[in-house]
Amino acid sequence: MKAFIRTYAISFLGVYLAQLLVGGLVYGSLIDSPFILFILALTLIEFFVFPLLKVLSLPTTGLGGLFFRTIIVGLIIYLSTSAIQGFSVTSTVLPSITIFDVNLPSKDLGPIEALLALSLTYSIISSFFRWLCKSGK
Repeated sequence: MKAFIRTYAISFLGVYLAQLLVGGLVYGSLIDSPFILFILALTLIEFFVFPLLKVLSLPTTGLGGLFFRTIIVGLIIYLSTSAIQGFSVTSTVLPSITIFDVNLPSKDLGPIEALLALSLTYSIISSFFRWLCKSGK
């Protein structure tokens, strides 16, 4: 039960931060049923699909793991938009960012690009939090 709650919290935090950074998800509010169902779908994927990747000897860490995680999360977001009423991915604009006096201009993203950016951002954030919570057993 503790692992499920931890995974649910990581999924919730990852989607929330990805939405803040990229935007593009339309779901109502944080306590509406479309958002809760989407987080529940991500949590169940963490429990069933990613251990299956380990059994099949596919990479689950590093860049290979990030690639597989991004693809699977992108598919889950796409399937959620068709299965969950009131949940969708829309066009968005990435704001301009200045890092060490280097200005990255703003970018208009279509729905497919927003989906890819959301899944990549979520994968990076959730992998980071999962790494922080990794037990030393």
